[in-house]
Parts: sequence; structure tokens; C-alpha cells
Amino acid sequence: YDTGSEDPAKNFLGKVDGIRVVNGVGLYKQNFTAPNYNFVDTQYKLDTNDYQSLSLDFESSTGIVGDAELNQIAKNGASGLFIPGNGSNGVFLPFDEELAFGLKDFTVETWIYPLALDNEYFLFDFRPTNKNSDPGGTYFLVTVNQNRGLNYYTDGKQRISTSGNLSLGQWNKVEISRSQSSTKIFVNGVTAGTLEVDRFNFLSQDFRLGFT
Repeated sequence: YDTGSEDPAKNFLGKVDGIRVVNGVGLYKQNFTAPNYNFVDTQYKLDTNDYQSLSLDFESSTGIVGDAELNQIAKNGASGLFIPGNGSNGVFLPFDEELAFGLKDFTVETWIYPLALDNEYFLFDFRPTNKNSDPGGTYFLVTVNQNRGLNYYTDGKQRISTSGNLSLGQWNKVEISRSQSSTKIFVNGVTAGTLEVDRFNFLSQDFRLGFT
């Protein structure tokens, strides 16, 4: 089982607005001006047709689980999502073979408004929900860390760790993007950390945001 920490006390506390997962394209390769809109394909010029994309804008309850709730405090649009920081609360999207990254480029992005940065908190988790269902593959997760940065774990190890990038009680745009076997974390359009060689072959499992 490809694991980092699994302490349920470390579930994300704060707000999120907009999520996009793109399989087949690393949208971000260098620093950029972070846009103020949500993530829909028509607002990006993708350079290939060989991709699958999944977006949530929190204008409906799609994917929301537990005590996470829509509210009117949003970065974009009419509503965002509040995640209370305990239990299985956040976003859950079940297994989807079309979003198995494999060795391809990918992008995962969202806006986050953290209300706690004093510990390590789960952000993106692509590992199997049930350990017993794990076919022995490789997965990854991204956490918010106590240094106001982000950690990227895969194959049982921490591969990227950043610090001083996130602001408490403010909106932060977060992306992890793999392009040509190099993976980068961006915060507000600025490169925060890089794994120069990332050739991990990621299987498809469930996707969770805010909890594990």
C-alpha cells in the first residue's frame, strides 16, 4: 500500500473553490499569472486532443460528502465548499479508469482557503479508499504542511516539500502538474517545488479532497 500519513485528525480545515483534474496534459510548466476564474476547458487552449478532464465548480452538490457544505464564501462563482476538518468530509469521486494517469502528463488544481496551517493536512489523495482493494499499484497524495507549504508523496516517500508559499485565511491557487516527466507544484502561479524526474506509473483509484 502506497502510503504517507493516515491520521484522520489531519483532514483539511478551510474552504475550497473549483477543482480540475486533467489526464494527458501538464498545463503548467513555468511561472504564470494565476487566473481568477474557475476551471473549465473552454478557458484553456489545450495542445492535444488526447486528454480527459474532470471539473467541479461547486454550483451543485456533485461529489460532496460528509459534513462538507456549500456556502456563499467563494473565490469564484456563487458558492464554494467549506470542509470542517474532521471525519470523511470533503470531495469524493469514485474510481474512474479514464483518469488513470499512468506515465502521462497530468494536472490537478484548486483554490484553497486554509483556516489552519499548524500541522499536516490532506489535500489531494489518489490512493485506494480501501487498503484491501489495492492491486499493488503506485498512487500519490498532496498535503498542506506545517511550514505553510505543500508535500507531494508517491511510492511511499516524500518527493517534494515546499515552505512559506501558503497564506492563512486567504485564497491560494494550488496546482500540481507533470510535464515531460518533471512534476512541479505551483502556488499562485509561482513554482514552489520540483521533482525533476517523475516516471511513476499511476493507477486509477478513488479521488478525495480534504480527507483520506
